Amino acid sequence: MLLGKWTTILQEIAELLDEVWSVSNINRETMVVKRGNDSTTWNNTAGAWNKARDNWMNLIYSLGLDYILEEICFGKVLRLMAADVVVGIFRQVENSTQTQKYGIKYLYLGKYFKTKQCATKN
Repeated sequence: MLLGKWTTILQEIAELLDEVWSVSNINRETMVVKRGNDSTTWNNTAGAWNKARDNWMNLIYSLGLDYILEEICFGKVLRLMAADVVVGIFRQVENSTQTQKYGIKYLYLGKYFKTKQCATKN
């Protein structure tokens, strides 16, 4: 019953995200905010989705239903970021010891953000 409630909450938030997305001109390749984007509404709704998703997944783990995540694994929703913040993050990562040592570059932009969120428990 509780799992069904969290699933319903996720569905309701997904509908809100769809509404905001459909009236926005968000560049999903970069997720960098630009004039005319309602970043407050998007970011608050994305935060609500991510928190509900965490709770849903924690319940899945608590119930011992980890196998469900092999079939259904809801992704996180990226927030819109200001361009100067994205550049700052990129520069930090580019200049980090890990990057210099291993040649690893993680770009925090929509099309480059790769993660396997369901592989480990939160």
